[in-house]
Amino acid sequence: MLISSLLHEPQAVASHIARQAEQEAERSQAVWSKLQLADRTTAVAMANAVQWHHEASLSTYLNHNQRGILLTTIHGGDYLLALLKLRRLLSRKRRILIVRRKAASEQEASVFAHFNDQNGNAAMPVEVVRHSERRPITLIRALRAGHIVVALADLPAAYGKVKGYRFLGQQMQLVAGPGELAVLGSADVLPFMCCRVGGQSVALPTAPIRHTDPDMINQKILDIASRHITHFPGQWQHWFHVPAMLAQTRHDLTGESPSGVTP
Repeated sequence: MLISSLLHEPQAVASHIARQAEQEAERSQAVWSKLQLADRTTAVAMANAVQWHHEASLSTYLNHNQRGILLTTIHGGDYLLALLKLRRLLSRKRRILIVRRKAASEQEASVFAHFNDQNGNAAMPVEVVRHSERRPITLIRALRAGHIVVALADLPAAYGKVKGYRFLGQQMQLVAGPGELAVLGSADVLPFMCCRVGGQSVALPTAPIRHTDPDMINQKILDIASRHITHFPGQWQHWFHVPAMLAQTRHDLTGESPSGVTP
């Protein structure tokens, strides 16, 4: 019913989208599992199967722009493989810090080991910063020094400080972190969206955002995400978080308990 209401689709279509989203989440976990067991050749082949639009321009930007870069996307398409291919486009020595909530695991360590540079040099491995560690200063310093931070944008209050933004045509509460980190770190924001079209996995970067208002940055990111989700609704894995995003907004506006809200 929620998908039907937000996308203005009949319930039969919305039910199909919901099933697709569940399958997408399963597919994403399968990619993690495959990368965990993959050798370097297989992992590179998986990443290279992703087609980055404007790849040459993206490579030039990554390797010649001196500012830090806040990379952000949503949970959809082959975003993990897109990040791995992007890492391989990076010839300049730049740290990559990824913000995650999940606890460290053998799977994570095995997967992120593939993010070492193309020569297998582990001198600049991917660094994971946990939400629970509350180390924004680490991320801010890295951005100010010209490095890369990866922070996803389609997350509710359980993942950090949230603010009200327009998302999928409604006022919702989503994490404010991407915009705030970019401003404090004097960094560019590079949003990208991932999808599969006709069996081809595609990554779609947008123009870098450079602004001094974190809320403006976050709203631009969510505008891009909303348009993308509208075009590829079954490939977005986080529909199940929307009730929390809506419930928190209702609670802020009315003082009602989120548990009493029926989206």
